[in-house]
Amino acid sequence: MEKIQCPKCRNRAIKNGFQSGKQRYKCTSCNKKFHLKYTYKAYNEHTNSFITSLLKEGCGIRSISRVLRISKKTVLSRMLKIAKEI
Repeated sequence: MEKIQCPKCRNRAIKNGFQSGKQRYKCTSCNKKFHLKYTYKAYNEHTNSFITSLLKEGCGIRSISRVLRISKKTVLSRMLKIAKEI
């Protein structure tokens, strides 16, 4: 049996029901709930770097949203989050 690790704290996780037909997991120490693989593109780990590179190329919010296939609101909130980190 494969041991599932929490993406936040790397401790052991257990099964915790289903959501949209996909298995959910719950961390035993920090209680974070997660899926192993997300289908929404915004959860991709490289989304922020794609947004940054498209902004450098002069693309607008709507065009970035169209290219990455995520919502305009998500693009805008990620842009603000990236700006705060700078």
